[in-house]
Amino acid sequence: MSRRRPTILERFMHQWRRVRRHELTRTLRHMHYQQKRAAYVRTYVEKSLSSIDRAEGKIQNDQQSSLADQDYFDEWP
Repeated sequence: MSRRRPTILERFMHQWRRVRRHELTRTLRHMHYQQKRAAYVRTYVEKSLSSIDRAEGKIQNDQQSSLADQDYFDEWP
């Protein structure tokens, strides 16, 4: 049995789906790396803030720190 040759439209659609699949995969990968970087930056900023607060003597214990941070973020719209 012989296979029929794909039409120009079928070849175009096949190529378009390959390109689109690659773009979507790349987007997912990029989003994953953005989330990892955001988590790293968030941790870095939190540690830096607590370090500054400790150096200034504003924090007696960690519990007060988390409550103060929560109050701060609750004020955001």
